[in-house]
Amino acid sequence: MTWAAAMAFCPQQREGAFLAEILTAEEQEWVTGRLLTRASGDVWIGLSDMVTMIPVEGESFNIVFTLLTLCFAQASDGNWKWMHSVSPPGEYSWAPGEPQSERDGPGERCVAMCAEDLFRWKDLDCLERMAPLCQYDL
Repeated sequence: MTWAAAMAFCPQQREGAFLAEILTAEEQEWVTGRLLTRASGDVWIGLSDMVTMIPVEGESFNIVFTLLTLCFAQASDGNWKWMHSVSPPGEYSWAPGEPQSERDGPGERCVAMCAEDLFRWKDLDCLERMAPLCQYDL
């Protein structure tokens, strides 16, 4: 699914769930350890530097578009924010050479944990398709 679809998917799975935020190096290490043993590919996380969002036909954007509009009002190009907490990320989890959105053009606005980089963060085109990594309190 696309990043926007992943944003909509998590709250539908469980009350209070959202696309995952990794706020500390310890959380990154814990999540990476789980993904290395369980994940077969890249996963979306709730980090982006988008300013606006354009709905894509065929995907559910009603709730997400409203949420994203509120979140992106405080974000700008190259200003990465977690979408749930609207807080900036740490610098400890980017893959080498990332983020690339400023070099590779406007398409790379959403962040995934990528298997090929041992689940370090890469900014990618938000229309790429992959599984979401959802977070919720137990």
